[in-house]
Amino acid sequence: NCMIVGSLGDVILFKVSDKKILAFDKLSMSGGARFTSHQLHLQNELLEYTGKKPIEIALTILISNFFNVDCDVYIQAIMDACSEGVALPLVIGEQVYGSGQFVIESYSFNHKCYDKEGNVITTECSLKLKEYVG
Repeated sequence: NCMIVGSLGDVILFKVSDKKILAFDKLSMSGGARFTSHQLHLQNELLEYTGKKPIEIALTILISNFFNVDCDVYIQAIMDACSEGVALPLVIGEQVYGSGQFVIESYSFNHKCYDKEGNVITTECSLKLKEYVG
C-alpha cells in the first residue's frame, strides 16, 4: 500500500508506504499584494494596487536511502529542474496552490550521512519555490 501525499511535477513524488518514504517537512507559504505610491503636490501620497505578488513556498525534504529513496537520483533531478527553469505543478493532498505552477528558485542540500565509499545516503533538501504565471 502506497499513499501519495503530493507532488512537484514529475521531479518529486511525495509518498509514504511500508517500503518507501519521501515526505516534506516545515512547509511555509507567503504571498502578498503589490502597491505603487504616487507623490502628489501638497497632498497625501496616492496608493495604487498593481497586482498580487507570486506565492513563495519553502519546504524541507529528507531524502534517504534508508527509506528506499535514491539520494543521487533526487539530487540530480532537483538540480536539473532548477537549472532548466522548468515550471512544475505543485499538489499537496488535493490542494493546488495559486496558478498551480511553480519553479524551483533555489535549493540547498545538507548531507547528513555517507556510505563507506563516500556516497551520500541521507540528505536534507531545502527548496524555495516561486509561483510561475506564464
